[in-house]
Parts: sequence; structure tokens; C-alpha cells
Amino acid sequence: MIRKGFVYEESFGTISDNDENSSDVRLRPHHVLCIQFFVGQGYSEKFVQGMADVIKALNHNDPQIQLVKECDVICGSCPMNENGKCSSDSKVQSIDKRALKEYGLDFGDKMNWSSLVELARSRVIYKGRLPHVCENCSWSHLCSGEKAE
Repeated sequence: MIRKGFVYEESFGTISDNDENSSDVRLRPHHVLCIQFFVGQGYSEKFVQGMADVIKALNHNDPQIQLVKECDVICGSCPMNENGKCSSDSKVQSIDKRALKEYGLDFGDKMNWSSLVELARSRVIYKGRLPHVCENCSWSHLCSGEKAE
């Protein structure tokens, strides 16, 4: 991932803090939930900064999101990303599939960011489905429900 000001360009997608970049943002379904509870903790300082910048751009631009089953714009700075493949891919795929089922969506579906956030909140977070969707997630202890508003 190459950081140029507030533009991320890497093989998993591009996200920018300006309205000039209108391409779809590739995002794994479970990352929609992770973002709702992000409190500045993560695998590394690089990952935390990347996640914070991605969240800022998503909230600023409300871009079109494409739900993907492979590494996405967040994965670019993740140490679990081994040459474009998640080293925990089977576990992550299970979480993604459960998230999609709750959302009522499929891989490849597209939706703008704000609508996707509302869907994740209304169908997973507010209905208490997070423990089911995020079963076996090593970060679930951070998802107390206090951050998602």
C-alpha cells in the first residue's frame, strides 16, 4: 500500500479523501462491522493508521462499496496479508459468509457506504447478532456495542 497524502493505492483497491476518486471501494463484509467498533487498536501502528484513514475517507465520501471475498482496502496494511492472501482466510471467509447472510447480500453486491452501515447496524448490531457473526474472531472483545451509534 502506498500512502500519498490521503489516497491509498494498492492491489486491493483505492480510497481517497477527495471526491475525484469515484471507483468502487472493495471491502470484505465483516470489515463493515469491524469499522463500527474501531477504537484505535490493531495489529500494528501501520495497520491502525491505515484503518483510521480508510474510515475517515469512507465517512467523508460515502463511496460505492463492492463486497469482496478476498483482501480489500483494509487488508493492505494488515500483517496477516501474505502476498495478497489472508493467512486466516478460512476463518475470515466464515465470518464474511455469516455477515452476508445477516445483511441479506452476496459477494459482489454493491451499495453506498452509509446504506451498508445502516444495514449492518440494523440487522446485526442492534439485533444482538454480533456474537454469532463474529464467532472465533480474535478482536471480538473490542466490540462492546459502545462505539456503534
